[in-house]
Amino acid sequence: MKWYNKETGQWEDVPTTVYKSTRSVDAEITHFSIFALFTEPATTTTPTETETPATPTEPTTPPAGEAPAEGLPMTMILAIFAVLVIIIAAGYFFMVRK
Repeated sequence: MKWYNKETGQWEDVPTTVYKSTRSVDAEITHFSIFALFTEPATTTTPTETETPATPTEPTTPPAGEAPAEGLPMTMILAIFAVLVIIIAAGYFFMVRK
């Protein structure tokens, strides 16, 4: 996780904990700014003559038609939150109007 420092024009690191099992991260934010999630480039090794080639494994990503079983996607949570805000605002508007 990094934040954009407008004064220096650079992305600066934010202390972050990565949870691979749940595919989530935790970062302690102390100010409002532009934040982004970055990844480190994957290092690959080329097999030498003494190494045996790895056997192919099953893909770890779910098929296109299946959703991951970890929980609701963030877009669904945001959509539900937006609908609740609209319903509460409409209820407040009608209560004040009477």
